[in-house]
Amino acid sequence: MARVFRLSEPPSERPPAADDGINHVIDPSRFRVFKRAGYFLVVIWLGVGVVLLSVALGDALLRIALKPAKSLRVDAKAVSVARENMAANGSERGYWQEHEAARDTQWQPFVYFRRKPYAGKLIHVDAHGFRATVNPSESKTLRSVWLFGGSTVWGTGVSDAHTLASELARLASMHVLNFGETGYVSAQSQLAFMASLRCADAARPDVAVFVDGVNDVYAALQSGIAGAPQNESNRRAEFNVTRSGDAFAAAMLERLGGVRLLMDRVNGMAPEPVVEDLAIQVARNYLAVIRQTRAIAAAQGVRALFVWQPSVFDKAQPTEEERGVVGGSLARHRDLQMATTRALKVLLQNAPEPDLLILDTLFDANSGPIYIDFAHTGLVGNALMAQHLAQTLQKMPENTKAAINPAASCPDRPVLSQPVRATGDERFLKAPIDPHA
Repeated sequence: MARVFRLSEPPSERPPAADDGINHVIDPSRFRVFKRAGYFLVVIWLGVGVVLLSVALGDALLRIALKPAKSLRVDAKAVSVARENMAANGSERGYWQEHEAARDTQWQPFVYFRRKPYAGKLIHVDAHGFRATVNPSESKTLRSVWLFGGSTVWGTGVSDAHTLASELARLASMHVLNFGETGYVSAQSQLAFMASLRCADAARPDVAVFVDGVNDVYAALQSGIAGAPQNESNRRAEFNVTRSGDAFAAAMLERLGGVRLLMDRVNGMAPEPVVEDLAIQVARNYLAVIRQTRAIAAAQGVRALFVWQPSVFDKAQPTEEERGVVGGSLARHRDLQMATTRALKVLLQNAPEPDLLILDTLFDANSGPIYIDFAHTGLVGNALMAQHLAQTLQKMPENTKAAINPAASCPDRPVLSQPVRATGDERFLKAPIDPHA
């Protein structure tokens, strides 16, 4: 009968190996090595946890001790008002749950980011990262429109069937592709348009429509300069961070709000530019972008139409909820948005742009709900804007060079697939402000 060997037996007392050729002797020192390694890992993880907890607590204390100046608050009250509006109606939660799930993005050359594919009941994002559009069943025989812009064009607050693109397709009886993405400024819309034209096939739209303005102003509010994308300070902090551990650590720390406040106090905050001066810069930059875009479109045989979008600050008869959004918004934001529109109109007096629509007064006659925050228009607002655009587009002569059959493999254009069915969702949705990146 084989003997039972105790792990505590000294090596000198261990019998020879069994005749089957397998060494049945277990060296206790191996367990000591594993035990020491496990203890070492536990100590490391505890240390990392203590460091992370210390950083989080330190950042929280800095946020409390160094309260941001009012000029740094990015419409916090307006966000709160919009969230309260959203929570007040439980029937809207289905949409906003999908909206949150569909916010994941991936890196995209030149424009920075685009959404990851997503398939819900009310929101669909295709394999190339573009929001789905409900087009007429016979749309491939109709005139084509490519629609560019920020989250208002993307469709924040409404289902696929009621985005600006889908409403335009329905009202104008045209085939519309939605290139909009959250946070895009006019220069990013231009870059997205350029990328779409570089695809291997020869497909071109009848008209390219660019709905911009609100994000141009918001980005200038953030950075104090005209022409930069939103959250550009994050991109600057992240640049070359992988070249050294110090740079990576500094970039991660700079992401923390409390650390940023401390750095501002130590370095001294740059004075904010005068609202009127910054507004003129934003207006001039916007006009430069649309002139460049027009030249690119003309060279490709595409007609262009530009839209300076309205905001809740422009509405002549706001509802109680819209007044709450205005009242909760940063006064400097409101002033800059309205001053930029005024500056744009003044500049256009000397150099008119016939293909530019300034729609600040579009909803003046409407006393009902239009906006779900300072920029995004709900179902009614999208339908009214689409109606205005449809009337304008139908007056434009048809472009005989247009073609609707882009290759499905082109990653810089929406995927052409079976039309998404309308959901019949006629609700007016209320939403939180949707900052990005």
